[in-house]
Amino acid sequence: MTLNNKVDQFIADSDLAHRIVHGGPADIVQTKGGLVKSYANAIGSLAHADFTFETWAELNDVVGEVGKGAQVWSDAGTHTDPVTFSEATPNSGSYVWSAAPAGWKWVRSYSLASISEDLAQLKEISGSQTIGKQLEPTVGTTQNPIRTWVLSVPLSSDGVLTAIRVYASAAGEMKVHRFNKNGDVFTRVGASITIALVSGLNEIPVPEYFPVEAGQYIGFYSPSGILRHVNDGTDPERDPANGYYDSGSNASDPVSFTDASPPGNGTVTLQVGFDFISGDVLLAAKNIAVNLAISGSQTIGKQLEPTVGTTQNPIRTWVLSVPLSSDGVLTAIRVYASAAGEMKVHRFNKNGDVFTRVGASITIALVSGLNEIPVPEYFPVEAGQYIGFYSPSGILRHVNDGTDPERDPANGYYDSGSNASDPVSFTDASPPGNGAVTLQIGFDFVKLDRDSTLPDIVRSVVGTSDSKTSGDLKEITGYILVWAIGQSNTSGRAIDKSSIEFNPGQAYKYVRSTTSLELLADPTGNDSTAVSGGGRGSWGPAFAGEIRRLSSSRIGTIIVNSAEGGSSLVSSWASAGRSWTQAQTDLANALARAAALNLPIIGCCVYMQQGETDADNAVSAENYISLFKNLKGRVDSVIGTKTPFLMTRIGTKDTGDTAEYAAIRAAQNSLALTENGVFLIHTGAKYFAARGLMMDTFHYMIQAYEEIGTLAGNAAFGCALGVRPLGVED
Repeated sequence: MTLNNKVDQFIADSDLAHRIVHGGPADIVQTKGGLVKSYANAIGSLAHADFTFETWAELNDVVGEVGKGAQVWSDAGTHTDPVTFSEATPNSGSYVWSAAPAGWKWVRSYSLASISEDLAQLKEISGSQTIGKQLEPTVGTTQNPIRTWVLSVPLSSDGVLTAIRVYASAAGEMKVHRFNKNGDVFTRVGASITIALVSGLNEIPVPEYFPVEAGQYIGFYSPSGILRHVNDGTDPERDPANGYYDSGSNASDPVSFTDASPPGNGTVTLQVGFDFISGDVLLAAKNIAVNLAISGSQTIGKQLEPTVGTTQNPIRTWVLSVPLSSDGVLTAIRVYASAAGEMKVHRFNKNGDVFTRVGASITIALVSGLNEIPVPEYFPVEAGQYIGFYSPSGILRHVNDGTDPERDPANGYYDSGSNASDPVSFTDASPPGNGAVTLQIGFDFVKLDRDSTLPDIVRSVVGTSDSKTSGDLKEITGYILVWAIGQSNTSGRAIDKSSIEFNPGQAYKYVRSTTSLELLADPTGNDSTAVSGGGRGSWGPAFAGEIRRLSSSRIGTIIVNSAEGGSSLVSSWASAGRSWTQAQTDLANALARAAALNLPIIGCCVYMQQGETDADNAVSAENYISLFKNLKGRVDSVIGTKTPFLMTRIGTKDTGDTAEYAAIRAAQNSLALTENGVFLIHTGAKYFAARGLMMDTFHYMIQAYEEIGTLAGNAAFGCALGVRPLGVED
């Protein structure tokens, strides 16, 4: 083969490899050796453990096996069912093979609206736990006083709230909260959800993703005093499971309160029960379902950054005038607030001029100024539904003089007019107000073009492996090497270590003290604090676990963690700095050891979280940008200019934000926008304090590190493959 032919063949093979790695969930690539599924298709097949087809015609050409299932996910047509002979059977949906009559029998279609039913089925798969009433709540004997109530039994394992059972004496609302308990002090953590209640018995499925960690407590509050209890000791479930703590005379639903009394479990039994399922199982299912179904994004409201505007919004319920174009999941909210407070987010159906709230709502805590809030709860909105919001404190803003550059129908609105009570339903017959007024709020969604079934995915996850388990030891085709630099949150400081495990050969970490590559497990950091006292937890195992998941266990990871606690760009990472000098030695030793072990490196990237020390030293945004560019130039000269540089934005101290920390975040935002090869893969550390994920003043709990590691691994899988460090030769 001539050199030109070899070049042509290399280009053709590279194109094939790109289609295999980055193809969609239905793509199949023709190679000389036969048909090969794209990674997304292969992972989808693994996740569903059945056949996945784009159209009914493709499925109908396949002869199945009795009891085996299949999915058709993108066909809007109909057909006559070959088993039941039903006409106008939807083409999209789930099928099972029938022997007599032979053919694919349509079973059901799935949509976001069926998740409530799916969640109920999940209990049979993964086990459950109930806090509070096991039996059906009753009318009881007495109204609950208006206060915040916390049930006295914490969760025994990580769980996800699936259903609420409660008796109400009248229609109204109930907020559901999560609490940490420290001594006698209860402190609310994470976002809350608001549940609409009807008069009488309520049995409410909770389709939102509402996780509660082991050891946390579940609590509730109703401002209208409509909930009930039995106070005469006659309830058959009068036991500690239905005991409670409460906020006493504080009827304002406080974020934190103290209750030093023993839980009230004598004659009083609250008439409420909360059902949970295993959090690990549902989280794995949710991630697979959403990740495989994402087909794009949509923003409702402001595309650009919200501003202070000109005027406060009146206190009313607002609904943005553009419905979702396809099923979606809310991922982020951007909004300007004139003061700290809360905002409820609702979904609405529109029938003529009538807007009716559907499903549970979520409550978001806002700070004064610009808020850019990731939404960790699973909050699905169906195609054709509308997104709305309400703040009881009148802190949200709009532009009312027509000067907003995004004055268009996407930022128009409907509203509840003079009704300031956040009604469940209201009528607005006026055209959407999109003239001079532009609301300063935007909601970001990922689009879901394919229906999904959580139970089917969970069954396959339970039966196979997810990113937390070591899985089958498949042949590793190569490794992604990540060179980690920065300070303590890159090294890892969590007291708890990650539970993610790997089989020998699946993933390695560089150990500085022995200049060796060892089986990856926490600690992955090499500075003195990371390795002391049995080691600290980090982002590393989650990073490698995500690479393993995305590659179906065919690509491994090598982590070279050179981060140093307390290090700064001003001195430690300067050209003659101690951290920079040590990092170069670490990388050289790790590459030499990988070569000695014959580990093929097929991808590489740099990862950094850094900036807290520079913020504490009041380094300006302009100076930080200059220092970073100098560091990146030196990094490129060592590992290669094509190597992607992944960066996590710093957060705040657990005591609150400062102007200095905000300046470093602004600098990191700017670098990601302007510097080639720099990717800001996580910006949510700013909200870790509000989510209860801070371990101390500066450092994170293991759940936060694993969140970061998963996103970093996902990003690396998309941009690091095919890039190799300078000097690596086979």
